[in-house]
Amino acid sequence: MISQIIQKDKFIKKGEYLQIDMQIKMPPFSIKENGYMTLTPLLTGGKNKRELPYFLINGKSRHKGYKQMVRSVGKKNVNSVYNIYKAIDGSKSFSCTYSVQINYENWMDNTQIKLVLE
Repeated sequence: MISQIIQKDKFIKKGEYLQIDMQIKMPPFSIKENGYMTLTPLLTGGKNKRELPYFLINGKSRHKGYKQMVRSVGKKNVNSVYNIYKAIDGSKSFSCTYSVQINYENWMDNTQIKLVLE
């Protein structure tokens, strides 16, 4: 299932940065109402790796609590502190374009994305 989540990916070197774009399509997950999982894109190349901002996959009740927290402190604050790309209700299917720009390093010439579900 994890291997089917990334529909398409693209890596573009832009000067000092590496632009990573992916089409993501997630099915509903079997998750407890108060539970959560993280789905973390991991950029790998040889012995090097770098975690990218992750998806927070919440159970239905937990996602309501997350949304209340966002309303009180702001989405930007929550996502930057926890390195969340997007929080979703895991009981529903979901699709989006994942787009991040990171500082380029030489080892990133031959990289790939792996997804880690925890």
